[in-house]
Amino acid sequence: MHFQGTPAAVVGLLPSSLAKGRPWSLQVPSVGGRLREWYHHSRAAQISLLVIVMFATAMVIGDGVLTPSISVLSAISGLQVATALPQSAVVGITIAVLVVLFSVQHLGTGKISAAFAPIVTAWFLYNAALGFYNLSRCGW
Repeated sequence: MHFQGTPAAVVGLLPSSLAKGRPWSLQVPSVGGRLREWYHHSRAAQISLLVIVMFATAMVIGDGVLTPSISVLSAISGLQVATALPQSAVVGITIAVLVVLFSVQHLGTGKISAAFAPIVTAWFLYNAALGFYNLSRCGW
């Protein structure tokens, strides 16, 4: 797995070097030699960077989990307005939808979008048909 440009990329490098007892170094040519030397010998700086990167990674992972969860929950909550669904049913349906979505996530966006394209197309056609029906019935 490649996490280029993310905090996870740095986290992937930190544990192996710290576990072996060697100081971890950031191999970036533009960083000055004195700063690099200080970082090599400062265990506190290495641990501080590890904590910062772990916090940033937790925030990215949290964003990746919470954003879809809130979106699906709010979409399913719309069913509560149209029907007499109890809150427990809304939560159960939301969990089921999220489990399905996260379990097929490894297939990639191409296959997932190919599966959802007919659903979205049917939704748009249904909305268009309702719109035309209401326009023809009530006037332009």
